[in-house]
Amino acid sequence: MKVTINRNICGASLNACEHCFSFFAQHPEGVDRYCIVDQVDDHSDLLTLTLLTDNQERTVVLDDKAREAVALDGWSSLVDFVPKFYRA
Repeated sequence: MKVTINRNICGASLNACEHCFSFFAQHPEGVDRYCIVDQVDDHSDLLTLTLLTDNQERTVVLDDKAREAVALDGWSSLVDFVPKFYRA
């Protein structure tokens, strides 16, 4: 599955965003979130996730084990920058 999440359109704080993302990472099919701007079933066992936030764009590919880890650690552990805690 390929998913694009645009955090720029959501006013939630980072911890609320990561809590929401945790549920999504564990159950990506059938989850409808305000910030999910694109979701395509590519018939892959991998989750290709594109994150848009703070004028940054990062794409990561997660297998089942990585999805479990990111559900615990949060998506910010996957990126090479420090995302803003609060949205303006």
